[in-house]
Amino acid sequence: MRGPVSVVSCYLFLLRLVTENEEVHMLTSPRPNDRTAMPNVSTIDWQSTRYEGIFVNILRRDPNSGDATVLIRMEPGCAYPAHRHLGIEEVFVIQGGYRDSEGEHHSGDYVISSAGSAHHPVALERVDCIMLAFAHGGIELIR
Repeated sequence: MRGPVSVVSCYLFLLRLVTENEEVHMLTSPRPNDRTAMPNVSTIDWQSTRYEGIFVNILRRDPNSGDATVLIRMEPGCAYPAHRHLGIEEVFVIQGGYRDSEGEHHSGDYVISSAGSAHHPVALERVDCIMLAFAHGGIELIR
């Protein structure tokens, strides 16, 4: 499902993300008095995972609810592990795209997956897929 959301409003939201310790994550190169700058994905502190070509930056994780807000980067052709959503998952594709059982999703797409649904996202070719994911209730890996 794609929702009515503008790319600019999601970028502005990214600029205002707050971590658990209330430090604001500024994803842009600093520009005086410019709160509408687009994120500079090259400055994100990506953490490698045990999955080839998959990197994350965990912005927020609530151990009580399982909720997580995560920036995900998948190199072209690489796959995020198959998983099931414990609650709804909202994804905004910032760059590139991915395909799963629902089809292809591209930069600017806002995708909602229902609770209980499962998928195995694979990054499209040519450019890294970068997305912002909100996992309400968390996810469960499918083995």
